[in-house]
Amino acid sequence: MISEFDLDVFFGLELGQIRILKFLALKGPLSITELGKLTSRGTINGFDRWGVKKRILGSTQFYGLIPYDYVQKIKKNKKETLYNLTLKGFMASLSNVDFDDQFYVKRYKEYLSKYAYKSEKVNSILTYIEDEIDFILQVNNLQGINWFQFKFLKRYLQKNRVTEKGQFYIDSGIEIGDLEDSVKSHFEYLYNKYYNSYTWAVYDCFYYDADKVYRAWKKHLKNKTPFNPKIKESVVLNNLNQYWFLYFDLPHLPRTINEHVSFYLDTNDFDMREAILKMSKKEIAELAQS
Repeated sequence: MISEFDLDVFFGLELGQIRILKFLALKGPLSITELGKLTSRGTINGFDRWGVKKRILGSTQFYGLIPYDYVQKIKKNKKETLYNLTLKGFMASLSNVDFDDQFYVKRYKEYLSKYAYKSEKVNSILTYIEDEIDFILQVNNLQGINWFQFKFLKRYLQKNRVTEKGQFYIDSGIEIGDLEDSVKSHFEYLYNKYYNSYTWAVYDCFYYDADKVYRAWKKHLKNKTPFNPKIKESVVLNNLNQYWFLYFDLPHLPRTINEHVSFYLDTNDFDMREAILKMSKKEIAELAQS
């Protein structure tokens, strides 16, 4: 459960905007018309689709949810546009919608379950993600940072990590000894909880060297045989665990294992140039078609 205190970093959102984020968090991508039907119900301060549009795009009355990176457009077709939470919008919506009730969490859980052989591994990854969010918000709250107009959140989360020897947990930059007694115990509790769930998630995802993954993938493509199931599971779970913040708000999660393998090799510093030089022309053609 994300602490309400930690969600103070989003202070400044207008009440109607908070309701829009809530409906998108519960139901996923919606059109302005669909949102207007929801926001006009059951409250004295309801507003129609025009009120939704002003709050999303921005006006003289409202800072827009799109300009301030809470919501993004998705073109469904030439005529219809849907609106989706960004990673920042998802995190802000946790003030009204519990983590487990979120459309984006349920979607992620369903996707993870397609690749994980045990549900415990899925639960381990989701626990880590929730604890990391709670820890990040706590750190920024203690530093007095307001995220209301904050942008480039994905880049921020990627840069503020320990990256030595395969580690990827958040570096808070806070010394516990510098904290006031009133917040020290809560910070220590969150840090220990976060690092514990991080460690278990890493353990559950396992790890294969990039060279071994590449050889198994190449064998799969060359011989038209099933990709090694244990390596396949580990590759996907590692991608979705370590880089959850890059995937979470995408309109569509990767559709093929080849996308996952390519990303895994890229993020594990695998040099494709040397591998390509060792290939035959036929193998290069097969790789290009994958």
